[in-house]
Amino acid sequence: MKKRLQKAISAGVDFLANEQREDGSFLCLVTSTLNDYSKIETCPAIVPANIVLSSLAHIPKTETVTKITSTLIPFLLSQKGEYWSYNYWFRESLECKALPYPDDLDDTFCALAALYEHDPAIFDGEVMAKIASMLTSAEMQEGGPYNMWLVPPEGRSKWQDIDLVVNSNIGYFLSLQDIRLPGLDAFIDTCIEERKYSFPYCSDYPGLYFISRFYQGEKRQQIIEYILKKREEDGKWENPLQTALAVSALLNFSAGSLHKELGKSIEYLLQQQVEGSWKPYSFFFQIKTPEKTLYAGSASITTALCVEALQKFTEAMEKEIHQTTKNEEDEELHYGKILDKVRIRFRESGETVQVTALDIVERIVKSDTDKQIALLPYYFGRALVNPPRVISSDLLIALGAASMHGWIAYTIYDKFLDGTSDRKTLPVAMISLRESYGVLSHLLPMETGFPKFSRKLFTMMDEANAWEISTCRFDPPKEIGVVPDFGDLSKLADRSIGHALGPLAILFVLGYREESREVRLTMCFFKHYLIARQLDDDAHDWEEDFQAGRMTWVVARLLEDCKIKSPTVEQLRTVFWNQTIIAVSNEMLERVAKSRKHLIDMPFLTTTKTFERMLGAIEKSALTSLKEHREILQFLSVYDTEADM
Repeated sequence: MKKRLQKAISAGVDFLANEQREDGSFLCLVTSTLNDYSKIETCPAIVPANIVLSSLAHIPKTETVTKITSTLIPFLLSQKGEYWSYNYWFRESLECKALPYPDDLDDTFCALAALYEHDPAIFDGEVMAKIASMLTSAEMQEGGPYNMWLVPPEGRSKWQDIDLVVNSNIGYFLSLQDIRLPGLDAFIDTCIEERKYSFPYCSDYPGLYFISRFYQGEKRQQIIEYILKKREEDGKWENPLQTALAVSALLNFSAGSLHKELGKSIEYLLQQQVEGSWKPYSFFFQIKTPEKTLYAGSASITTALCVEALQKFTEAMEKEIHQTTKNEEDEELHYGKILDKVRIRFRESGETVQVTALDIVERIVKSDTDKQIALLPYYFGRALVNPPRVISSDLLIALGAASMHGWIAYTIYDKFLDGTSDRKTLPVAMISLRESYGVLSHLLPMETGFPKFSRKLFTMMDEANAWEISTCRFDPPKEIGVVPDFGDLSKLADRSIGHALGPLAILFVLGYREESREVRLTMCFFKHYLIARQLDDDAHDWEEDFQAGRMTWVVARLLEDCKIKSPTVEQLRTVFWNQTIIAVSNEMLERVAKSRKHLIDMPFLTTTKTFERMLGAIEKSALTSLKEHREILQFLSVYDTEADM
């Protein structure tokens, strides 16, 4: 099956390369009869270029794909207006002059999303400021929905369409940058409830496809059931175009999990391919009036969407195969046993404690998406060069449970220190701390040095918490007073150094001691990693911390940068985005670099993939913050200039 899919995808891409015009564009076909393209006219519409570029973003970057996009992207960039808007027609075409339309947000945000999928670097702060100005000019209310047509207010009586598809394409572009607008989401929820999927397209399926690219609301299952009910007995939805749209929508909505139900639909698509392409079918209305209707589509549109659907199905199929490999089964087995061990311990407690504890466990499991808390000892043990038999499954499960208990205790005590915890969680913290300390202090004989070493690390955590309580609190409405000296930031790592105890215990099991190079390298790795992670958390929470009177290093640096005796949150916010975020992000990157250096120096590990992933998440966060800083300054500069004009 996989080879058939790859062959079909490759043939489809080859067809698109042959269809592409010299300037990088693709032509559209127009007919007066729905889905009948025996008698056609060609027209220079932007839609095929948008669809082809977007679909190719989901295809592996082969030589042919790169050849297509290398001319298609410049073509699309040549068609943008001053504020990055797009028109239905090619700008220089005869039709653009003879049959003019205003620029519209449907074509605009299809084009912008496709460009962003291929090269996000195009969209710097200046570009985003222009796009924001354009979008603001078309909003019907703040935050959406938006009118389709880019016309001045006096022209809206003639040019006003506020439909689901246009707003979905706007939503998709914004979602690529992790932006969500509640007003837009509410409008789309209403349209879904009323099943207003089609206009300006020829059926419901284009609208369903466009929604699926970004919609994460609670009505996803409702849409999935709606699409599945419309499927015909042979697995198709009307024709190859609608089938491809439906398949992609279902895979998008279900994150690929519905692929097992789509086998007949995929088989239908494969059978309908002829010489690499799929026939043209009507995709949207070029004109729809009581007097005249023209339908538009093309083989390039159908083929691009079919290729995208086949690729998404292929990836969903491969994902399932990958997830059932032996290593992942082993990982899941260990994870399940660790959680069982933790839950069993709490079930030995009274009913009140048990209910609270199990609720906390489930919340931690839900938030720990990479399973780092429970499985860090497992990842470390399995990464060792030729793991000896002493690193048994029982040992890794015991250390994983100790790690979970330690994290539960740390989380609860941290909330107590911040003054945000529920008192009924305190017994849970006490139980977890005893469990964690009990396992780690009795894991190895006294002569190994590990019981003493583990006590030392628990003491470090206690002292760091005591220092924070006594030194890092202030009363925000009043004068802030003396800002504490955080020194080399070691205390940021000390308060959560228990996270390193599982891997360190494994090294002691192997015969290493506190003074061993292997132990020192591991300690240094975790020290800088934990500092970077704490800075990341504090950078996101600085407003809440400041208002609650918690003096984190980020708040302290912000106050130092601000140089105002009793600043307001608004004043601090300006300083944070103009100045402090640079220092915080650079400090995070420096700590990640130091941590990575120690990781590279660990010859006893055969793979560092898990630990690189841990560092990569923080590195990405810091780089994103620096990028946002630059773009905010660019945005404000351009936006203020535009506002003054």
